Amino acid sequence: MKNSIYFILCTVLLLGCFKDEVDIDSLNFNPYDPIYEGWYDTTFVEPIFDSTLVIQVTPPDYRQTVRMRVRNDLFPAPLGYYAYYRALPDTEWLPLVVINNEFAHLRYDVIWGSEYCYDYKLVFSETITSNTEHFCFIAD
Repeated sequence: MKNSIYFILCTVLLLGCFKDEVDIDSLNFNPYDPIYEGWYDTTFVEPIFDSTLVIQVTPPDYRQTVRMRVRNDLFPAPLGYYAYYRALPDTEWLPLVVINNEFAHLRYDVIWGSEYCYDYKLVFSETITSNTEHFCFIAD
């Protein structure tokens, strides 16, 4: 009985030794963390080649169509998600309809040759959101 107690005490002491303190502020290396601000080569949303289309609706009004693809092959596991965008400088996030990991949105009253920027984000659950991804397109 006495040997068992010594064994348990020694095991607890040995397992507790040489443990470093965890510095929470240094845990900033996970690009899947929504508050991650570092550089990483993971883009969940990308433009489809020749994805912007500018059509003259009625002279002199133009409409810009932007098509994007969600890179779900980069997800750590199969996940359901919702996609949102905002047309800068607006701050309101608008939902997107995603079909086969692709979506499109329109911007009316664009000026030919001007640059228009958008932010995109994916929401995997009520608490998990991807980083905001920023793209700009020229209306031409």
